[in-house]
Amino acid sequence: MRFYIVVFFILALPSVAKASIINLTLSNNVVNVGDVVSLNFSISGLSEAPNDSLSAFDLDVFFEQEFVRFESAHFFDPIVGNQLNLTEVGALPFESYGNEISSGLIDVFALSGNSNAALDELQLNEFIFLSLDFLALKEVTSTGLGFDTTDPFLLFVSSLFADLPVSFASSAANLQITGQTNPPNEVPAPQTFSFILLAGVWILRKKIFV
Repeated sequence: MRFYIVVFFILALPSVAKASIINLTLSNNVVNVGDVVSLNFSISGLSEAPNDSLSAFDLDVFFEQEFVRFESAHFFDPIVGNQLNLTEVGALPFESYGNEISSGLIDVFALSGNSNAALDELQLNEFIFLSLDFLALKEVTSTGLGFDTTDPFLLFVSSLFADLPVSFASSAANLQITGQTNPPNEVPAPQTFSFILLAGVWILRKKIFV
């Protein structure tokens, strides 16, 4: 986990009173073997009040390696972009990290380079702040992906670099993986049509010349 050095400073600083809401959702709850599925982390309930913005986070995400493989981490909302990397003259670089640190465990952190004022003024009140992509490997009725809300190093940091109070609508999601590798009634690819056509011509010519 990151931010060890600043934990004590964060806990000592004042924070906003109300709690924002963290929620986890899957891009698809049922996928086929070979499909890629995204685990999306969103925050809502932020406001225009001073220091009621998300400037950093640090969390560990668990998954079952037998059924899914971690592919990549993305730190932006597909519609509104990266709300921790806003356009601001003189802003510091956005810092992020998302790697598998042990079997079935991903360490993820992000740190905004924006100023307190820019985050409070420009950041939206609701957005996806993290998406993790997984490849479905093996058929299973249900496999869990999520994070531990009791982790002592779990951090959500406000624009004042203080602890941002959050509650959890969900901290895990269950994924079903089917053994089917292609959607039902799938139209054959063009190469398949060509093969079928050539096979038909070959059979026809054989019948004519035999």
